[in-house]
Amino acid sequence: MAAETAARPRDQAAAGVAYGVAAQLVWGVQPLFWPLLDGLATPLIVAHRITWSCLAAVLVTLVGRVSRGDVAALLRSPRDLRSLGRSGLMLGGSWAVYIYAVVSGRVVEASLALLVAPLSGALVGVAVLGETMRRAQWCACGVAAVALGVLVATHRGVPWVAFAIAATVTAYGYERKRRPLPAAAGSAVELTAMLPFGLAVIVWTTVRGGGGTQFDPVMLLLLPAAGLITALPSLLRLMALHRMPLSGFSLLMYVNPALQFAIGVGLRHEPMPAARWTGFILVWAALAVFAADAVRRGSPRSAAAPGPAEVRPDGG
Repeated sequence: MAAETAARPRDQAAAGVAYGVAAQLVWGVQPLFWPLLDGLATPLIVAHRITWSCLAAVLVTLVGRVSRGDVAALLRSPRDLRSLGRSGLMLGGSWAVYIYAVVSGRVVEASLALLVAPLSGALVGVAVLGETMRRAQWCACGVAAVALGVLVATHRGVPWVAFAIAATVTAYGYERKRRPLPAAAGSAVELTAMLPFGLAVIVWTTVRGGGGTQFDPVMLLLLPAAGLITALPSLLRLMALHRMPLSGFSLLMYVNPALQFAIGVGLRHEPMPAARWTGFILVWAALAVFAADAVRRGSPRSAAAPGPAEVRPDGG
């Protein structure tokens, strides 16, 4: 009996790792999906992603374990609704820039943003929320700053796509950290608040005929899939977080940008001169220091970078 009892936490942890890895894999392969929609204008792709993600979130709320009481409480609170409206705007912005990056052949730059976001979130936590970081974490941020300097100096112009994604993701995390709300219920309300904007763009582009190529049967299947690949990893993330430590999940977060980087370099053949490799290696070194310190301490006490329960590490 004692052995069976002891095995249960291990089974839960193993299931959590499986769910977490699955979530990161779905996020990580998304650069292979969005180019399938590149015949459509980016605003229309984002609008469909919002619309179908909202429908998926509502479905999960109705048939899943999301507390309807939590949803009702959020809907009755004007302050919570304003906060979720702001975070929804930031989330939609990150989606728009991320999709633009993927369909325009800047997957490597998008993966850089997903590496920078946790570190920029840490700095915002210290500067704005009054959180603290240990010496190793400050060292990681310093190495990351050097890496960004190298990347900016060797890039053809400022890598604004990476900075824009990282900024919107960090701002999203700050808003959700500043006013903690139930993660699943908050996400459902957040997406619902974005729905009118998504529908408005769809109607506007349909009426004006400026959305891109005409729809065909394949496109009618791909558009709902855009919502599925957005909602599915978010659900898997929540299932993982219920079963494993936050610090462990934080390490799994880096599977996503690593996979996107591999797709950008290996499959999309984006240019990677030696100086750019140097910058990316330094960023990975900074994250290794940051993650190793979190594991060694065994506590996200200084998790100034918004936790994975709040930040969408898919770049949106």
